[in-house]
Amino acid sequence: MIYSKKFGFTLIELLITVSIIAVLSGLVMINIYGNLAKARDAKRKNDLREIRTSLDIYYNIKNMYPPSVSSWPPPSDLSDGSNGLIKGCNQLTDPQPCLWGSPWTQDGTTFMGSLPRDPKSTQNYFYMRDPSGRLSYILMANLERSFDPDIATSQALCFVSGFSFSPGWYVVCDVK
Repeated sequence: MIYSKKFGFTLIELLITVSIIAVLSGLVMINIYGNLAKARDAKRKNDLREIRTSLDIYYNIKNMYPPSVSSWPPPSDLSDGSNGLIKGCNQLTDPQPCLWGSPWTQDGTTFMGSLPRDPKSTQNYFYMRDPSGRLSYILMANLERSFDPDIATSQALCFVSGFSFSPGWYVVCDVK
């Protein structure tokens, strides 16, 4: 009797191999997505710190914070590009809204070469001057990782009476 050797894999071996590769690929993708969200959130926090510095420079020059184009309370998703803008471009006597991503220049003074845009084009930052009388201004960004511990700290510092922030909002304010 002659035995012939078969070369190749059985169907079961192929299915097991493909399943293992799929599970490993899924784990890698979840890890990559989490790191990308973390990086975008870090950029948002840094952007708000940069805007805060520019607001302080504006205050030191003009002895006030710029007005805002906003309504209170802020929208829950911060996607409305016409709400929450800094009204500080053009001339002090005729301030115009500064769009996110455009220069912030007033009376020939540039406060920011470009106001930062949110890393995701589907949402915006939010600025409002003096919503409750206790704060000089409030800046907000919606973080993707709503469990970030900095969120609770920022919201507690910038507490506004009668209003509760959405869970993912990271808040920067000037408390007087």
